Amino acid sequence: SGEDQWRLLVKGLINELQTSALIEIESNHKIRINILIKKIIPPECLTGGTVSYFETNMNQTMNNGLARTDEFFIEILRKSLWIFFGYINGDKEAPILITHYKLINISVYTQKLKTETSNSFSTVASLN
Repeated sequence: SGEDQWRLLVKGLINELQTSALIEIESNHKIRINILIKKIIPPECLTGGTVSYFETNMNQTMNNGLARTDEFFIEILRKSLWIFFGYINGDKEAPILITHYKLINISVYTQKLKTETSNSFSTVASLN
């Protein structure tokens, strides 16, 4: 899927988006999963900031400088961040959260762990 389809869901013109993803399990092992996206938050709807902390074997002044450069870079990435909430569509539906950094065209996901409940994994009402 792409930004055109994502915006349809953001604007409420569609209720969900069926798509798929190619997941790299190991360097030479990839699988395709089906995903049902229920909610998308685009970059312009995100607010917040970044606070970094660096601890190295260098002095505190250097650590503070590294933290500032890290915050600057993360803020650039955050401005291109899309957040997706949905389900892995399979034998058992598994809640999933995907972050997509449009600037560098990389997506990262996490899914509900066995030790988590759906409510503790996501507070988005449509997923619980």
